Amino acid sequence: MIRINISDEAIKLFKAKSQNLKELIRKRAVAKLADEIYQNAFNRADEHTQTGVLLSALYNRKKSDLHYEVGIDNKRASYGIFVHNGTKAHEIRAKRRKFLRWVVGSEFVFAKKVKHPGYKGDPFFELAVRDEVPKFERWLEREIKRV
Repeated sequence: MIRINISDEAIKLFKAKSQNLKELIRKRAVAKLADEIYQNAFNRADEHTQTGVLLSALYNRKKSDLHYEVGIDNKRASYGIFVHNGTKAHEIRAKRRKFLRWVVGSEFVFAKKVKHPGYKGDPFFELAVRDEVPKFERWLEREIKRV
């Protein structure tokens, strides 16, 4: 018969190392999920950009080890929220000038106001989360099995 005694010190050390490993996995998991959601949203938002401003307004910010914020910087692209959430039908009026102006074909068109029909929106962040969470859960299961 073999008898093994483990000292209290060894048990404390094992618990500390185990806790450190759990914390490391948790930090890595949160960072990975935020990055995957950001990348997916970036790819989806790309179809809405002509100038690149909307893409440059997307961000993935680390707030703490276990807290990331992924979103649209409204100061860079104030219209980003409308692309994401859509708008109801509304009237657009000239603010700084007497007329609105835009190009149709090779001609300029002028109007004091226009009736915008609204926009359904493209919730690219919500869709990114919907796509990435199941992938993340599978990744996390694999990581836990490796440990």
